[in-house]
Amino acid sequence: MKKRWLIALLVICLLAAFPVGGALAVDGQVGTPIQKTLFTSITAEEDGPLVLISAASQSSSGVTVTVEQPDEKTLNVYYEGTPTFAGELTFTISYTDNGVEHSLNVPIKVVELPELPAVESYDPSAGTVTVKQTDAPTVFTVRASANGTLTYEWILDSSSIGEGSSCTVDPSHMEVGRHDLYCVIRNQLGEYVSGDAEVHWVLTVEEKETEPLEIKGAPSSAQIYGTGTVKFTVTASGRGLTYQWYQGTDSSRSALKDGTYQALTYAGCDTATLKISCDTAPNSFTNRYVCVVTDENGQKAETGAYVLAVTEDASMSRITKIEVVTGPDKTQYTTGESLDTTGMKISATSPKGTEILTEGFVCDPVRLQKEGTQVINVSYGGKTTSFTVEVKKADHEHRWSPWEADEAVGIVSRRCEITDCTGREIYTIEEFIDKYPEEAKALGLTEEPEPQEEPAEEPTDETEQEDPEKKDDKQKKRSVSPALIIIPIVAALLLAAAIVVYIKLYRNDGGGPGTGSGKKKRATKLNDMRF
Repeated sequence: MKKRWLIALLVICLLAAFPVGGALAVDGQVGTPIQKTLFTSITAEEDGPLVLISAASQSSSGVTVTVEQPDEKTLNVYYEGTPTFAGELTFTISYTDNGVEHSLNVPIKVVELPELPAVESYDPSAGTVTVKQTDAPTVFTVRASANGTLTYEWILDSSSIGEGSSCTVDPSHMEVGRHDLYCVIRNQLGEYVSGDAEVHWVLTVEEKETEPLEIKGAPSSAQIYGTGTVKFTVTASGRGLTYQWYQGTDSSRSALKDGTYQALTYAGCDTATLKISCDTAPNSFTNRYVCVVTDENGQKAETGAYVLAVTEDASMSRITKIEVVTGPDKTQYTTGESLDTTGMKISATSPKGTEILTEGFVCDPVRLQKEGTQVINVSYGGKTTSFTVEVKKADHEHRWSPWEADEAVGIVSRRCEITDCTGREIYTIEEFIDKYPEEAKALGLTEEPEPQEEPAEEPTDETEQEDPEKKDDKQKKRSVSPALIIIPIVAALLLAAAIVVYIKLYRNDGGGPGTGSGKKKRATKLNDMRF
């Protein structure tokens, strides 16, 4: 029992020697003022007085510890000042309690403050940056230095948008006008954080430049023979384009989705390129496809028709030649009209022979936009041929008057009958006859062929009732006419006979040329001749 009381008495003595434990510490920061702060109060253990022996005074560290005694039984210990360097400081207070001397340590830990970050570089360097809503995203970067760990915070119009030494700003999502972009840099040492260093940009966003939606590429055509794959691609310009393919005619069509429908497998139905595959064609058919393109403003543009001809007979892929046998009925167009192949026939030659086709072939272009003579390409079975049509500028939807021929000036023309329409077609007579033979015939511009002579008709009653004298004259003319032909012929024959007789007499008179007797005999014979 006595042992326990001795241990307790020893503890009490120790507490009396170090009444506040002496291990307490006060943290301070270099350069940061410390207001007068109570460190501890010392109270006498008994009735005896507390007597201050010595207290810490002003130190080179910039910190002061002072002691105040409001009464004889109490000592109040304070500290204050501005630390000038980092480290651990210890101040000692000496006093007596009931005549027993005691001491108290006041430890103060001073830490180094983090430096304010120094900005070394930033990009873009200009304080004002101007961008358009259509510009590509802009990257901003900042480099700084300090004695601790740096942190970066990016703030756009009071909203935090990122961390790190760089930040990307996309103007396409920003409103037109002024915007403030800040990069705030802080430095941290332990639990202490420096003040803010910042870089500021004034970001001016201008209205985006709109790019009109336009379909640039012409539609194409393709064939599948039994099995195969084709692709149709749209070429268009604009911003934020989206695509949707449709199958069918202008009046009845449906949106395509990726998948298999009616022996055809589709892919890319909402992209610029539509892929169509066929494993085995159950029959022959032709499909038309169009693509509707939409830009970011909701504007739409539609392509012409892409034509796919599917032939169930795979052997048709070995077509060796095609020719236009009969051109289409319509060959005259105005700009903007679509080609009409009604009446057109082509021949397709393959190992199976030659086949005449009125459909299944593909013509390009289908929409006629080019003024003048337009070459139309015809495709079938991997082979091509062509024909031409005439395309005139479409000022109006013409309604033409009948053709009028003016032979005095050698032209044929017709005019448009629609009000305020000045359209007129004019051709020379030769051009018109060549271009419109049937119309030229109807206008009497081509000569009729001369009729062949027909056998003489039997006299009619009117012939029999002619004047008798005129009738006798006609009969005389008919009887005389043969004589006028025969007489010259007889005269010519007689003359020829006389010449023959003369030659024979001359050669058979017994004398030769130059003798007198011979001349006499020839003369006698000539005198005896009668004509």
